[in-house]
Amino acid sequence: MSDEKSIDRKAIQKALKEAQEKDKARETLEREVLSRLFSRYSDVVKSSEFPNEISTIPVKCQKAHLVRLVNEALTNLMDYPHDKLYRWLGFTRQIIDMAGLKGDARPVSFIVAHEISKSVLRECFEYEKVLLESHTDSEFSAPLGWNESISKARELAFLEDMSNPANASEYTPEIQHLYLGMTQGMLCMAGLIDVDKERDFTRPLLHSYQATPPKTFG
Repeated sequence: MSDEKSIDRKAIQKALKEAQEKDKARETLEREVLSRLFSRYSDVVKSSEFPNEISTIPVKCQKAHLVRLVNEALTNLMDYPHDKLYRWLGFTRQIIDMAGLKGDARPVSFIVAHEISKSVLRECFEYEKVLLESHTDSEFSAPLGWNESISKARELAFLEDMSNPANASEYTPEIQHLYLGMTQGMLCMAGLIDVDKERDFTRPLLHSYQATPPKTFG
């Protein structure tokens, strides 16, 4: 009887070790993908000039689309992986801030969103939805002055830091995805990337470390 229990314990320990190794391999690949994408956007910033103002808001950055995106996240929260939700959250927040909508009341936990629970993400998206819907379309329209907190030099330094695996390891993958979404939102508002084209390029990479292809949203 004691031998059977010993065999069971060994089997459990082996299974746990294999699961840990699998998780570690997945995170390593995920971080490699993130590094590659931050490097990609670093190259975009290097080769581009930031506009003095935002004369046209791209369709995928307009209020109607952001509300649709937030509603999709809230309605299907359990169907989407954390990484995708964090990118959507970062994308939405960055555009809201660049549009000059007042998000000053965000609690610190909403700004960082470092917890990985879906309940925290739900609260985050609910806050952004209320913020979006509390402003009229005319308040969310071009021309917009360029955000003073965003500069080419500052963004380039940040992206080069995030694309360096040695530095990026200081951040959890969740925070990296949040920052990636914020970067995409900023570059889209600046007219330096196209959301649809970026989705076509990044989706295969961002799905490469998933056990099964996650749910998608156009």
